[in-house]
Amino acid sequence: MNGELFFQGERKGGRPGCCVSEDVTRVEATEEYIFGEVLDGHGDKGEFVANETAARLCHGLLPEVLEDPDPEKMRAIAQRIDQELCGFLKISRCYGGTTAAWTILTGEFVCVATVGDTEAYLLRPDMSEPQPMTPAHGTNNAGERARLQSSGWQVRADPDRPKTHYFHPPWTMRLPPIQLSRAFGDFVYGDALQADPETVWQTAWPEEATVLILMSDGVRYALGPSLGAELRLLAGQHKSFQERASEFWTRILRERPYDDVSVVAIDLVGWRKHLASHLNSLN
Repeated sequence: MNGELFFQGERKGGRPGCCVSEDVTRVEATEEYIFGEVLDGHGDKGEFVANETAARLCHGLLPEVLEDPDPEKMRAIAQRIDQELCGFLKISRCYGGTTAAWTILTGEFVCVATVGDTEAYLLRPDMSEPQPMTPAHGTNNAGERARLQSSGWQVRADPDRPKTHYFHPPWTMRLPPIQLSRAFGDFVYGDALQADPETVWQTAWPEEATVLILMSDGVRYALGPSLGAELRLLAGQHKSFQERASEFWTRILRERPYDDVSVVAIDLVGWRKHLASHLNSLN
């Protein structure tokens, strides 16, 4: 598989006095498929959970989904992976979790799945304002707020940052507030913090789509209000895909010189050409 069809950026951050990056990226590409994932760990063992989840998604979930393509089966496998991780963390008395976004592209189906606030975007050159393919699992998600509030959780604003809200677990849990409502590995929060992914599953992405990108929430923080404009530049075809992706990555690093940021971008135009060539060679 031609490595020119994807771009993988992972910067291990570490602001002075702060924790080391817990972001993880992975791409596996063959003649028949591309699999990409971005994970963003948190907590004491966040880096371990992110790496372990990434390995289980690639070596466990991917083969099963390729053999039997089904969105509900993929969701069930993701939840099984979460249960296995939670069981291990309980025994080890470790705390940690991770958000995740992954994609599978084949000649028969394409899909994206997200857990938490790691995002996926399907980009077109003519789009006005890019929107995530799936809703983030956080305090801005009305459905997630209602789900956790029905279990006794509360949503409160940060006293020092009124625009920032947190989920507060019931006081009997004696746990700190969090901004996420779904993640892998966060067993200490019980069933409320599940790893049920949001999925988008189709036979193919629209022809006008040029780039699929997965990215950690650090990218949104890095680019701020300019995120939409930068994604439109990435979607354009004024330069080669690798040139556009490299420039996009350079701007991210310039804006956030210390924080952890990660992206996986896939050239859909090149992928379609590759598929056509591969099918012709088989015939």
